[in-house]
Amino acid sequence: MIVIVKKHYMILFSVFSLMIMGQASLDIYLPAMPEMTVYFHTSAMLMQLSITSMLFSFAFCQLFVAVLLERIGKRRLITLSLMILTLSNLLCAITSSITFFLLFRVLTGVGAGCCNVLARTLLIDSFEGQQFRRYSSHLYLSWALVPMIAPAIGGYIVHYLSWQSIFFLLSLMSSSMFLLFYCYFPNGPTQPIKVNFKSAYAKYKILIEGDHKYFMHLLVCVILAFSTLITLVQCLPFYLSDAHHYSNVEIGQVLFVIGLATIVGVLINLRLLKKFQSSTVIYAGLLLMLASSIIMLMYQFQWATALGVFALIGWFFILRIGVSLVLPNCQSK
Repeated sequence: MIVIVKKHYMILFSVFSLMIMGQASLDIYLPAMPEMTVYFHTSAMLMQLSITSMLFSFAFCQLFVAVLLERIGKRRLITLSLMILTLSNLLCAITSSITFFLLFRVLTGVGAGCCNVLARTLLIDSFEGQQFRRYSSHLYLSWALVPMIAPAIGGYIVHYLSWQSIFFLLSLMSSSMFLLFYCYFPNGPTQPIKVNFKSAYAKYKILIEGDHKYFMHLLVCVILAFSTLITLVQCLPFYLSDAHHYSNVEIGQVLFVIGLATIVGVLINLRLLKKFQSSTVIYAGLLLMLASSIIMLMYQFQWATALGVFALIGWFFILRIGVSLVLPNCQSK
């Protein structure tokens, strides 16, 4: 019994640490972006591209993780992913070129994307029934907490140390996890199969081109939710820094407050699902996103900016609630 409990705790630690590592790599340096723009002598647009480039590789690599997982096993793929994260974050910290920084962020996305898939795979393979549902809700809670806490921590790090310290910390975290997984995590059985990316591509092609209209509708909703959220997250630190002269710590605190909207959205979602269909909740989330986005677009006009930054943060808060209504229900389908 004690062995089983210890095994469960080890799996849960693995799941949550992998999920947190992937999320933190994206969110923790957001308050430092204006300062990094000055350091690299570049534009805000190129600095924002560091998020886009990471998300592209983050999403793309997940299409082929299952193929590699069957070939080399969990432990080897986890340690390889953490090795990529360690190296890429270290290189991000020491580079002085925005071009190389963007390339290293692409590598970070590959490592973080693999960690994200592996965390969910470990959970699915290790638990079932009531246990799986309970730990899945805990996993989603950690997914919600990291974007809230990580920017606040990053704001204090860049204020008292430097933006490079953020990436040194990420590299230290991933290297520590690498040692733990390498030494203590079992690899499990692997299948002697040939890695066939063409076969994986053919399956995804059938899924997209086939008669899967409901799946495609949900996919469009997920894309809208993520793209809207990421676009505004990219712009907000620069807006607060340039237009309102917020410090790194204050930007982190604003992102912390906005991150609370994810928790609020999860709680609202649970209440709404008791009375309405999940599709109705998705539509409600999309309407919240649309309304708040239109109002925030009006901030380019002088009369709208007179409302103040706190009104803008409030609408951003509402948008995050809308995203929290859309994503869980789409993913549960």
